[in-house]
Amino acid sequence: MITFIDIETIPDQTPGAVDEFTANIKAPAQYKKPESIAKWIEDNKHSAGNEAWLKTSFDGGRGQIACICLAFENSSVVELKGSENEILHNLNSVIKNHAEFTMVEPSPYFVGHFISGFDLPFLHKRFVINGIKPSFKLKPHGRHGQHFFDTMVEWCGYKGSIKMDALAKLLGVQGKTQGMDGSQVWPEYQKGNIDKIVDYCADDVECVRAIYNKLNFIAA
Repeated sequence: MITFIDIETIPDQTPGAVDEFTANIKAPAQYKKPESIAKWIEDNKHSAGNEAWLKTSFDGGRGQIACICLAFENSSVVELKGSENEILHNLNSVIKNHAEFTMVEPSPYFVGHFISGFDLPFLHKRFVINGIKPSFKLKPHGRHGQHFFDTMVEWCGYKGSIKMDALAKLLGVQGKTQGMDGSQVWPEYQKGNIDKIVDYCADDVECVRAIYNKLNFIAA
């Protein structure tokens, strides 16, 4: 069953995670003298540590899911938010219930932008780490066109890349949410603006659906 999906993620929420990265910061290779290395670390450890920690939002082993939005072919977008544990359980329920309602196997043919390199591997790792078994067949390292449909791979090939908004503009379909991008997810999360993040995520699902239809010559 065709399932359009997008996830939004935040950095490692484990207590002390930022301090861990700060404590392990190393000076750039051009610093050779012990005194210059020590000075660089003293001057930069907090900013560099925080920067390294922020990057865990791209690492399914350490980052965390903030929300998931999905849609089945022509259905409306389903928005999942709450704790990560709740999100994963609700994802299982939504997919299982849809499969039972439509009398198909709970084997989503996920469609998304760069899902082969990010969304599906990240999702798989979070299921494992949370100890929650997917209610559906999840192929985090499958093949485009066989196990899932990655709009970036379809357009650029396995080694190419293009941002979803750029692809949307090329294809003449509505792009991503104006005034919001992935770099703003964590700041908005800190402010408690989860609904703004969910709206952004839902818009991405609609965008990827429009791109998929265009790539497959499906009338809107």
